[in-house]
Amino acid sequence: MEEWKDINGYNGRYQISTMGRVKSTERIRISGANDSCKMLIPEMVLKEKINHGYSHVNLYDNGKCITHKVHRLVALAFIPNPDDKPEVNHKDGDKSNNNDWNLEWSTSLENKFHAKSTGLLLPMSGEKHYLSKLTEVQVREIRDKYATKNYSILQLAKEYNMSHQPIHNIIKRVSWKHVI
Repeated sequence: MEEWKDINGYNGRYQISTMGRVKSTERIRISGANDSCKMLIPEMVLKEKINHGYSHVNLYDNGKCITHKVHRLVALAFIPNPDDKPEVNHKDGDKSNNNDWNLEWSTSLENKFHAKSTGLLLPMSGEKHYLSKLTEVQVREIRDKYATKNYSILQLAKEYNMSHQPIHNIIKRVSWKHVI
């Protein structure tokens, strides 16, 4: 059964559920000269946005928009945190599963260990690494060209617009070891 609780800091204007849904509560909005205009704002489940796989919602406080991660709102409302751990881990590894039974408080180290042990965090190497400037095809070309003895490390560095050290590391298999 879905349970709802007020989100701290919003004076009852927003609630979070055990299923990871966020809603604005029904309220009367007062505006106009001398607060003469009153309007009923109905309860409404908010639309979530996804960023890096995590669900986010925008909540408003005195006209200021504040973005919150849904899994964190669920944990703050429903998961005890006696050890004061700073992060929230998704037990099943699914970032979109924000049910309270799927969340637990963790340290950064525990979170990373969980991600590695479940295969969620794979080491990034080769052309998949965000700093990579070469493809595996180019690495093979560099090694093949150097093997012909017609190219020096400096010539290859110039051709591939790199300094000589990464070229040296590729040739000596210090880097790109996985490329045969």
